[in-house]
Amino acid sequence: GKTALYAQLVAGKEVQTQASITENSSQLTNPPFKIVDVPGNARLRGGFFAKYSKNVRGVVVAVDSADFVDHVRECSEVLYEVLLNSDVQKSKCPVLLFCNKQDEEMSRGPDPIRSAMERELTTLNNTAVNALSDDSG
Repeated sequence: GKTALYAQLVAGKEVQTQASITENSSQLTNPPFKIVDVPGNARLRGGFFAKYSKNVRGVVVAVDSADFVDHVRECSEVLYEVLLNSDVQKSKCPVLLFCNKQDEEMSRGPDPIRSAMERELTTLNNTAVNALSDDSG
């Protein structure tokens, strides 16, 4: 997913990938910018994202369209963390939801994925607001 997209952008070709335990980064020249592939594992992701978020100019959140139904909560939590990140908010950078594997037979289309994630983001936000209300009352 993410690493395959990273390799396509950096090398312009398809490569075999495996689960990442560290970040991949490259400096591109035209236009000049640094691209970073952060591991998807929740325990690893936060530390690497924090390392690079200070200079963020854009974020791509990759979603596996083929097994999205089984991971809607997890995908939404990742997007929620990105959207609440103070560096992302300060930079007002664009955030792209990339629906990968659209060519697979059982994949979900972008519109159903967006709708499901919007519902889940609303639930996550309401849960956070209610937790704050309960603590203050």
